[in-house]
Amino acid sequence: MCALVELSAQEHPLFEAELLEELAQEEEVVSTLEMFEWYRRAPLCLLQATVTELSRLPGISGGIARRIRALLQRFPHLSYAELGDSLALTPEQLWVLQQATTLECSPPPGRWGRVRSVTTVPLVAVSGKESLLGSFLRTQGWAQAGWQWLRLGCSWDKDAGEPGVADFVSISLQAEPWQGVRCLFGDYRVSCATGLLLWGGGGFSGSGFSAGSVLRWKSDVEPWWSVREERFFRGVAVRWEWQWGELRGIWLGWFSRAPRSGRVDTLGVVRSVVTDGIFATYQDRSRRFSFREQAYGGAAELSWRKLRALVGILGLHYSRPLQTESRGQFLGERGTLLSAALSYDFGSGEWVGEVLRDAHGNRGGRSALRYRRGNFHAVLAVRFFPDSLRSPYGSGGVSGGMVSNEEGFFVGVLWRGSRQRIQLYGDVFRTPAAPYGKPVPTAGSEFGIRWSGRWGRYSELWFQLRYRTQWEAKSAKPWWQLFEERLVSARAELSVQVLPSFRWRLRGEWRSRMLPDEAAFLLLTGAEVGAERWELRAWLGVYAIPSSALGIWVYERAATSVPRLHFLTGYGSYATLWGRWELAPWMQLELSLGVLSRSSPLQLWGLPVQSPEVRAMTVAAELRL
Repeated sequence: MCALVELSAQEHPLFEAELLEELAQEEEVVSTLEMFEWYRRAPLCLLQATVTELSRLPGISGGIARRIRALLQRFPHLSYAELGDSLALTPEQLWVLQQATTLECSPPPGRWGRVRSVTTVPLVAVSGKESLLGSFLRTQGWAQAGWQWLRLGCSWDKDAGEPGVADFVSISLQAEPWQGVRCLFGDYRVSCATGLLLWGGGGFSGSGFSAGSVLRWKSDVEPWWSVREERFFRGVAVRWEWQWGELRGIWLGWFSRAPRSGRVDTLGVVRSVVTDGIFATYQDRSRRFSFREQAYGGAAELSWRKLRALVGILGLHYSRPLQTESRGQFLGERGTLLSAALSYDFGSGEWVGEVLRDAHGNRGGRSALRYRRGNFHAVLAVRFFPDSLRSPYGSGGVSGGMVSNEEGFFVGVLWRGSRQRIQLYGDVFRTPAAPYGKPVPTAGSEFGIRWSGRWGRYSELWFQLRYRTQWEAKSAKPWWQLFEERLVSARAELSVQVLPSFRWRLRGEWRSRMLPDEAAFLLLTGAEVGAERWELRAWLGVYAIPSSALGIWVYERAATSVPRLHFLTGYGSYATLWGRWELAPWMQLELSLGVLSRSSPLQLWGLPVQSPEVRAMTVAAELRL
């Protein structure tokens, strides 16, 4: 996906001695540990925090706080890693933000509420149908309102991808009647420790590696307020946080009955949750859309000084039995999953581990050790998920896009200077059984290097090289001939601030593989221009990708918080134009137009597109009350 790299900061980190000296000059001295303990119980919402609130954090100056606010106003969906890269934050500054703030919150709704609607229209025609207008448009929307300790949110998605099936509505009500108590009704999400019990996945993504965030610990229940049909529960949840001296506890409990289905959206993208590969045949489609999951569970976390421990339980009951042979999915109709996690912070680093037990007593887990000293960070991580482990959430690793149970070892190092950053990582893995989509087990390795340098105030050059090798066990099947695959990819991005209000960008990506020998490339150039109340962005490029095995994903910002992904194959061109205009402090409009042209046939809902081009227009309007 296109990286978002904005702004940069010149300030240097504040060392601990200087920090304590500044705190000692205040009228009321508060130790750093007490300060972070307070933020740990009630973290700042980074999307809503003011410059004054951010500048109170150790090592975050007023200039950095202003840049954080400016960047998040333009890109509210950035992660901590992207935020740190974009602003050239030091490891200490990024660690302070991760400890004292949270991104798991909605943007400020305004004084009373916020309403936002997005409409996408595919401007193409397919065989046997007229131009896809009118009832074929897709409408998404969000509405939020708050009053004292109550917050109400609603999101909807009406899509003609599969009429009668693609409509999705989510409503969440959050109440905090007492300090430390949070109640949720409707749609919500649950986080337990490192996420192994709920939606955690089993693998690590080397390309997305960021030292200090490989295993992120979080125990919370939060409103959903999203149009994504995955990773949410529907029912009731309660969170209670208490403290007694140095001992702190968090108790979570939830009950849910939610649909677990997959569908095809307007642009032909399958939006699936758990049921891919289970209801794959045409005869199973009706059962797939009526598939339901009933879940109930709880978790208890205790923290004492630098030690944290959590125990979680999850009971599952499906509307029909699940049984698959080639992927790590839940086996049977019902069962109970157990999880235990432990974390210890020893000052210069942290150790985190979590173990999962499925309904049949099989066990799997993962562990990571982080070390940091000055500008140097290192991470060692292992994962062990045998083929016998079955969980719809916690057992899946991702190997070349294939979902499977994995065993592997990951190592990564990171060095950050004031103007440069270099990162290396390696991952060795194997699947104990055939992954989903392949008839034989696989093993492989992936190594990568990433370098970035900055000059001037806002200009940057970014480069990444990745080498991946995958071996497959020799198969007795004569029709399966591919035993080894090697993939080399290189990507570079250049961002130059020509004028205070004008930025020029260049992106290039090259991929090649062996068996068979093929190569692909993508070249894009873009420009951004804007002022306080308006902004305009454009991308234009060409690509040559001979096979889908070398396909490249391109990220298009259709609207704020509405990403659109295009999978490029064949030979063609790509162009997109996006604009934002703030009509008034309480109203904002956005418009985007994307055009994708390629030589290989295009399809929507299984029907061939009459034109070699796919054009999609998106209009977004936001009203703050």
